[in-house]
Amino acid sequence: MIIRNMRFWDFVRNLFYRVFYVPARYKYEGLVFGETFSDLDDWINGHTWSNLNYTYPELTGYGAKFVTTDKTQALITSRFMWKYGRFVFNGDLPDGKYDFPAFWLWGADDDWYAEIDCEWMGDKDTLNVNLYWGEKYGDHQLRTWGIKVKNMSEVVIEWSPGKIEWFADGRQVFVYSNRNVLDKWFDKKLWLVVNLGVLPECDTKDHYSEMFVRSVKIYE
Repeated sequence: MIIRNMRFWDFVRNLFYRVFYVPARYKYEGLVFGETFSDLDDWINGHTWSNLNYTYPELTGYGAKFVTTDKTQALITSRFMWKYGRFVFNGDLPDGKYDFPAFWLWGADDDWYAEIDCEWMGDKDTLNVNLYWGEKYGDHQLRTWGIKVKNMSEVVIEWSPGKIEWFADGRQVFVYSNRNVLDKWFDKKLWLVVNLGVLPECDTKDHYSEMFVRSVKIYE
């Protein structure tokens, strides 16, 4: 766990969350967006900053199936931007060695970049939490690796003024509350992204994996 830019008590709490089960307690309870993927009207295919070959997920009638191969990746970005709230992903994660599913928020302009991440890199039972901020991507970051949650199906980002919290299957797993960072860089609306990618080190020419997403919900 990288502790640069983390407050001391956040560091202590996050160590505690790794050892002990702390049930989730949420601030935002009013449902404002409930996506069960009967259509994709509220999403665009791909990402505005990338020219990779992205594809829409397949609608199944009871969710969305994201497919990635050695040539294509599935990624959708919300048509709307959000500032603060509880962002909930519910689905079945892949468990391939090179799979790279993610649920995240991001925004950018000429001299500002902000990103809030949940990622699973080749291990569906290990959640990785990231923050990026600065005048451009990569200026500053907080990254954590190896938050173990077995048989994960629901992850939550709760973003509020002065605090960002992460939860997995009803358990709190991480918190960040450095107001010097949050008040300056995380005070604007962000897009929501869901994707299934493939890690760069994948060396197979016939890679194929699936991620099934039952719902994406937002509470304010």
